[in-house]
Amino acid sequence: MTPRPLSPTLPLLAALALAGCLEAGRTGATSDTLEADTTTGCTAESCDDGDPCTWDECVAETGLCQHWQAPMGAREAPWVECSADTECDDGDPCTLDRCALDDACGYGARCVHEAADGCYGCQQTGCDDGNPCTLDLCLEDGSCDFVPAEDCAYGCGGSDVTSHLDALYSMTPGASVKLAGFVRADYEVSCDGDGCGCATLPALADGTGDSIALTPSPSIIDAQWSCSQDHCINASPLCEPLHYDASYWVWGTIEDRYAYPYAGGADAPSGAPRPPSDLLRVWDYCLQTTETALIGRYSGTFTTNAYPDLTFTLEGVMALDDTGALALTLSEPDCPTCGQTAIGYAFPQTVPVEVGDGWISFALETPTICNALYPPPVATLASHRNTLSGSYQNAPIGTGSDGDVAYCAAGQLSLTRLP
Repeated sequence: MTPRPLSPTLPLLAALALAGCLEAGRTGATSDTLEADTTTGCTAESCDDGDPCTWDECVAETGLCQHWQAPMGAREAPWVECSADTECDDGDPCTLDRCALDDACGYGARCVHEAADGCYGCQQTGCDDGNPCTLDLCLEDGSCDFVPAEDCAYGCGGSDVTSHLDALYSMTPGASVKLAGFVRADYEVSCDGDGCGCATLPALADGTGDSIALTPSPSIIDAQWSCSQDHCINASPLCEPLHYDASYWVWGTIEDRYAYPYAGGADAPSGAPRPPSDLLRVWDYCLQTTETALIGRYSGTFTTNAYPDLTFTLEGVMALDDTGALALTLSEPDCPTCGQTAIGYAFPQTVPVEVGDGWISFALETPTICNALYPPPVATLASHRNTLSGSYQNAPIGTGSDGDVAYCAAGQLSLTRLP
């Protein structure tokens, strides 16, 4: 039955109804107030009586306001009953959580979550880059900052253990470590009624032949991290993102592979002690920047301030010269529209390469925007995963109106290792 509003001619009953709004446990959907606004042409806003216990309605047919008692189920959601503030924690650091014990409508105490002042950005979502080697900080402006943790393998550079045996036997599961080695195939064989198949997984091996299995973390997982073959062979396959037989620095978290299902690896070799750890969960990796590790073929991109709107493609080869030093040969950049005389004079070129801990550097002949002769710019490329990338520039020649420093020759260069 549709509830009927109280008549304005019954002030005594209206007063009793208003008092009833405060009675505990009252949840009916009947009208408990008078038609307080008798002015025609009402609106939803003008009918708001400020009473949290009522629904306020403007009746279009009469132009009058009506106020109905709101049932408990129609109140603010979610309605969580409580008896103390400690029961109302919603896990959000940006809300003030309290138990409203003074509920005016008599429905009992409920949890209320109010927005905290100055709380936004990472203060609401938190900061987590998934890397155990960073401290995840939430700054006052709501942005995240990830700071390298002390005593934790991080960044691209030399390893922090002398061999894989150090990692296998001296590191406990859960520890962070950075290793140097070359990637080789680590075969996992599975057989069924139709014969045997082989999944080729990467392992990091050092010069002594010791190796540790590599498994990607969620942050770098790739569909091509492992390769599938019809049968197991001794030849190493070529897979991405890691290139087999290439040398890397790899860092991550030591884990015990025997604690997880692993075909063919349930038991240690007969008579050999089982190492406490034998798997590295990879958080990141990069090419080693040593003379011998960098030998190989590369593809790349190249920009120059002489042609600010163009990006060129080129090829590169790193090899040892007659003196045993590392040298880089760069092909002529592919530029169908700029003409041979504009960029072809500087390429191909072969330059000596200086290697550092996670970087390489070399002088680079490039187009210039100046008429005067200047020494060639120096390119410094940092190693990350399979790519060496960075910028090059020569001495500055001034500052533009926008405050940017101007160079005769400057740009970006990126070289990615090919299998």
